[in-house]
Amino acid sequence: MQRGRSSPQRAMQLLAVASMVGAAACASHRPYDRNTSQSRYEPRRDANGDVVNERHDDAGRYAHRAPPPDRAEPQPAQPGPQYVWVPGHYSWDGSDYQWHSGDWEMPPNGYHSWRPGHWDQTGPNNWVYTEGQWQ
Repeated sequence: MQRGRSSPQRAMQLLAVASMVGAAACASHRPYDRNTSQSRYEPRRDANGDVVNERHDDAGRYAHRAPPPDRAEPQPAQPGPQYVWVPGHYSWDGSDYQWHSGDWEMPPNGYHSWRPGHWDQTGPNNWVYTEGQWQ
């Protein structure tokens, strides 16, 4: 093959790569807007102004009544000095709160502590759960 000339095989490879890139761009569930960041996303609201759970990956994050107080959980023995206690929390299943028990977990590399999740009231009948995260 000579330099500077494109072969039909090379052209087909470039076309295949361009098709994959185009397909990946179209696969997003939201249209691309370079001026919109994830932090500026405005959730859809109902007639009462409450956030509507519109995405399946948000299941358990939105509730329409206050969560019960967290349960006092006995912590079993720590399995090793590097393990961190991740306390239990409530999630919303669409009709009621469900308790998820705490557990000892090994932090990912570079992390040493767990910041627990929490429920915030964002409207008269609306509560949103912020996931806990490693720090």
